[in-house]
Amino acid sequence: MSKLFYHPTIKLLKFSILLLLFLGGDFGSNNNNNNNYVEAFKVPFRVKDVLPVLPHQISWPVLNNLHSAVDLLPYFVGSVSPDNGTLQWKGACFYDNEARLDFTLADPDHHPALGGGLLRLKTSAAHSWTCMDLYVFATPYRITWDYYFSAREHSLKFDAWEESAEMEYVKEHGVSVFLMPSGMLGTLLSLIDVLPLFSNTLWGQNANLAFLTKHMGATFEKRPQPWRSTINPDDVHSGDFLAVSKIRGRWGGFETLEKWVTGAFAGHTAVCLKDELGNLWVGESGHENEKGEEIIVVIPWEEWWELSLKDSSNPQIALLPLHPDVRAKFNSTAAWEYARSMSGKPYGYHNMIFSWIDTIADNYPPPLDAHLVISVMSMWTRVQPAYAANMWNEALNKRLETEDLDLYGILGETERRGIAFDELLAVPERDEWVYSDGQSTTCVAFILAMYKAAGVFGPVSSSVQVTEFTIRDAYMLKIFENNHTRLPSWCNNGNDQLPICQILGEYRMELPEYNSIEPYANMNENCPSLPPFYDRPIQSTTLAFKNSRTFKCHQGIIMYRSAVSRIRASKVCRRYPTRFSSSSAAALQSSSSSGFFSWLTGEKSKSVPPLDFPLLGVELPSTLPDYVEPGVTKITTLGNGLRIASETSPNPAASIGLYVDCGSIYESPATFGATHLLERMAFKSTRNRSHLRVVREVEAIGGSVQSSASREQMGYTYDALKTYLPEMVELLIDCVRNPVFLDWEFNEQLQKVKAEISEASKNPQGLLFEAIHSVGFSGALANPLLAPESSIDRLNSSLLEEFVAENYTARRMVLAASGVEHEELVAISEPLLSDLPDKKSPGEPESVYTGGDFRCQAESGDQKTHFALAFGLKGGWHDVKEAMTLTVLQILMGGGGSFSAGGPGKGMYSRLYQRVLNQYHKVQSFSAFSHIYNNSAIFGIQATTDSDFASSAIKLAAKELTEIASPGAVDPVQLQRAKQSTKSAILMNLESRMVASEDIGRQILMYNKRKPLNDFLKAIDEVTLQDITQISQKLISSPLTMASYGEVINVPTYDTICSMFKTREGGWRLAGGGGYYGGWEVFRNNKAKRMLELGI
Repeated sequence: MSKLFYHPTIKLLKFSILLLLFLGGDFGSNNNNNNNYVEAFKVPFRVKDVLPVLPHQISWPVLNNLHSAVDLLPYFVGSVSPDNGTLQWKGACFYDNEARLDFTLADPDHHPALGGGLLRLKTSAAHSWTCMDLYVFATPYRITWDYYFSAREHSLKFDAWEESAEMEYVKEHGVSVFLMPSGMLGTLLSLIDVLPLFSNTLWGQNANLAFLTKHMGATFEKRPQPWRSTINPDDVHSGDFLAVSKIRGRWGGFETLEKWVTGAFAGHTAVCLKDELGNLWVGESGHENEKGEEIIVVIPWEEWWELSLKDSSNPQIALLPLHPDVRAKFNSTAAWEYARSMSGKPYGYHNMIFSWIDTIADNYPPPLDAHLVISVMSMWTRVQPAYAANMWNEALNKRLETEDLDLYGILGETERRGIAFDELLAVPERDEWVYSDGQSTTCVAFILAMYKAAGVFGPVSSSVQVTEFTIRDAYMLKIFENNHTRLPSWCNNGNDQLPICQILGEYRMELPEYNSIEPYANMNENCPSLPPFYDRPIQSTTLAFKNSRTFKCHQGIIMYRSAVSRIRASKVCRRYPTRFSSSSAAALQSSSSSGFFSWLTGEKSKSVPPLDFPLLGVELPSTLPDYVEPGVTKITTLGNGLRIASETSPNPAASIGLYVDCGSIYESPATFGATHLLERMAFKSTRNRSHLRVVREVEAIGGSVQSSASREQMGYTYDALKTYLPEMVELLIDCVRNPVFLDWEFNEQLQKVKAEISEASKNPQGLLFEAIHSVGFSGALANPLLAPESSIDRLNSSLLEEFVAENYTARRMVLAASGVEHEELVAISEPLLSDLPDKKSPGEPESVYTGGDFRCQAESGDQKTHFALAFGLKGGWHDVKEAMTLTVLQILMGGGGSFSAGGPGKGMYSRLYQRVLNQYHKVQSFSAFSHIYNNSAIFGIQATTDSDFASSAIKLAAKELTEIASPGAVDPVQLQRAKQSTKSAILMNLESRMVASEDIGRQILMYNKRKPLNDFLKAIDEVTLQDITQISQKLISSPLTMASYGEVINVPTYDTICSMFKTREGGWRLAGGGGYYGGWEVFRNNKAKRMLELGI
């Protein structure tokens, strides 16, 4: 059954969503315990599903651990219309869902001229037997909701469209579908996190303090005794600022949410005025009169102070005197004239939210986005049209220079003009705008307008719009007393000094960045305010419509608490300028072709020109020359040791990567599997973006992101057109530096990791390679690349956070790029990375090659025998000549599967293909392999064969490994072919931008420079037949590593295989007694067999 949104049963839910939307809620909570998205086996029930029927003593403790206010926010699933087919998505309860919409004929009982619609929604694949999904269905003309408990086809009937405009809208754009991620119960539980904020009790006060501490980093240090100053009015002057912070009750709750979304550590303000007789008065916007109306007043100080002392919201109040130099130019007469002209006028509800909303996206805490904004606006317009008109309709009309349009008229006008609705919301307020009830000023705008009239802003006064200021913006102005010795003696007692003059409160007030910014033109017109840092980057961005005015956030200095803001800074600075070519026409055309409906539904407007239609003003770039000299790799080392490296290329695309010297070798038994899970958690939610927003931003520019975890490094890469370099860099760095590891995302990926582990037996080659490392090495290289099954349940988000904090440090990171200008890359990335901690690198953990034996009998199904024989080698990539010789040796031996053909090192000319695969048809695959690391390497042969041929195949492998080590086994033609194939493979791989950027990053991590390509090619050219013989002899003189899987009953014993490498006299074939790392005795003195744990 469906209900209209104004149905009484969900009145509380409606109120809370609206409250969270416009005053902020727990949108940015990192403590999201919603596990509903986890891909898992279907279970009979979950605790959250049955809480309502549990005893009170059981259910309430569980509630306290499960709820999160973020669950109040619906997620946009998509839009369904008669013309766009079936919409499919994954729900919170039902994982497979689809919906379609059909128009129905007119119903004479409703609207005789208009038909309606029938939405058919099919649910299936529930994660438990007791869960349910709650949905909201919206158009700009209605909000409807429904919930689904059973897996079947449901229907939601729209009896008749409200008017013809709604029917046309649905034809074109469909009905928007929103999912409440926590379902019915979770939504109600989420209210538990919000409602205590408004309680006028100690419980409510503690809830507010806890909320601000958690989400803003407030400290709330309690004073030895609640403080109340004995104020001498003679020490107070006209213009002195009163900052008020209420922490309980109705206003305490509203202020808490307002503080959280704006970053202010105060929630209300007032200003002091002295008349000609020296009497002290207080001017205040938002004073409640006898009728309960919020108005502007000027009342005696004694009256205001008495009301404050009796205020049940427990206000904390600070008096912020003007600096003597500012006070000297303060025109008290003009201030009084302005205050009297405003007295009795209503509080500035018209522009209240617009002082907060300055940018397209960077004032809305995730997961709040444009879909939710417009949907709730339309909902509130339907429920309380008069209040909606007061809150935004008049202000939006001002921005469009129209009159008396309601919300739907405003939406139509934005579409007609090609203005995106989020751009319209970000247009700065103008002080000269007069609303239906006069000029509109909030508590802080009233004070700053008075300052403006009194000359405080000086020469920039005419270009400052005070209605764009939040309370935080006001107390950050550098106009206040900066010498605490000049503060009145009654501000603080001797034992409890503060840098500001606090006159009331039981907690020490804090005002971060207080008195720090000189006033400047167009101040605070385009400022982000994302929690928890609320940083203010240098800004100057221009809207692509209207009068091309320049809106500024900050000027002259950078105010950063962390790199989080620097990421946002780069993003917002490029919000409006053109992205594609030298002409701005492309940007303007793009902007005007989308509009509100594109922003709301994700669909393009019909006004987009066809692809074969030339865009006005867009000039095609000149053709590229036939040959461009390859770019030289440039490297910049930041002050903290982080390195930025890049090379140019003529191609239009670029690849950037952030590489960290932190692979599985840096894991300890307590953190086994961390890098595997970090690879899975890459590009998920961050402190600044939801996962959905990450995906949308990448897709919006046609980009591609990847992550990889190896034994020695972690890599994060981003490919896209080089025009989008700033967007690429800031998103990449944000995702690597600021992951939040949300519980439901973590648990979802944990399930996928478990699935990978359980599927390992279906990839024998991967299993064998894991096995030879586990049994062949002692130390770090023995650490599993896949998370071990025994460790998987110990992993959690806190462990990952600690692992990242310990290992993702500046000196162990390289930002590498291919296809970009180095100076541009440094300019964009340095502010984002320069504050990374400069910790001394711990050095690479030690690994010792020992050899060993692994064999695992498959339980059923696999009747083949899979095996690998391997040997170790010192040096690794630090010995370039030996590493390249080993690579040539692998290409020379080659091999492949039964049907392999073509490609370097494969096909009819490779040694193993000719000598084994062509002659022994029971062998399905037979290939040489190598793994080269920084300081060591491992080389061998891996094969798959019929089980009854296993012993013979192993003898063949031993024979090939020993014969290649015999002088004269390889002729010059074979060697030359292998060398050419090796060079070909290297050069062709480096044609890939992603491979090139990875090569840059990994080389700099290893060598602290990028070796010229010719060094490697020269090393290949210099490989001789003697080098092949010597390195082969060195290999088989080291301990043997043997791994087998599948039907292993016919695999010879480890000692038997070892004997295949002995001479007839009983010594080790071609090697002395010492061998590699002390010869075979090292192995014999260690555990004979170490079994790899992969949960098989």
